[in-house]
Amino acid sequence: MVTEDQLVATKMWRAENITHQDRWQEEDITCKDVQDQVDQEFRVQLLALNQKSMEALQEQDALMVRAVEAKEEDRQVLDTVLALVVAFVLPTALPLTIAPSAPSQAPTT
Repeated sequence: MVTEDQLVATKMWRAENITHQDRWQEEDITCKDVQDQVDQEFRVQLLALNQKSMEALQEQDALMVRAVEAKEEDRQVLDTVLALVVAFVLPTALPLTIAPSAPSQAPTT
């Protein structure tokens, strides 16, 4: 037979077990809340890094555009300078194959 002390002990054990289960469930919820909060903070940091990355790419793109524009301007200036140099070089300073024929002379073939 089950003694009255055993019944009381069993009831206390069950009550304690239920209390522990309730506490564990609360802790599980608390852990989940903490995990959700950490996850949210991580996502916020990730979005901030993505934003900084996009800004850096936009700045890099702007620098590349300016570099290409500067290179194009430099090329145009160089072309102009070279054209002026060639235009003002005396025909006698040029090799015969490049020198234009003088107006008084017939073109050589």
